Amino acid sequence: MALVVLVGVAGYFALNNRSTTPAPTPSPTPTPSVNLLKVCPEEWYVNQMPGTVGLETDQNKIPNEYFIYKGIRRELSEFDINWVKTNCSVRPQVVY
Repeated sequence: MALVVLVGVAGYFALNNRSTTPAPTPSPTPTPSVNLLKVCPEEWYVNQMPGTVGLETDQNKIPNEYFIYKGIRRELSEFDINWVKTNCSVRPQVVY
C-alpha cells in the first residue's frame, strides 16, 4: 500500500514540475476555405425587397444574399464562394 502511495506522489510531482514555458505555437497557415462547403447550391438569391430604413442594426441585419441548398436557405458564409463560382452553374438571381 505504501508503495502505491509513493508511486502516486512521485507521479504527481513529476507531472506538476514540468517546464512552465509554453510550447511554441506553429504559425497559422492561411486556409480560408477550412470547413466551408464545396458543393453546388440549387439557387443563389439576392433579395432586393424594399425595407424599413433606420431600424436595422449590425447585430440583427439579415444578409440579402443567400443560397438554397437541399431545399433550405443557407448563408453565403457557409460556402467556399470561389469554389462555387468556379465549379457551379448557379448565378445570382435578383428577387423582389
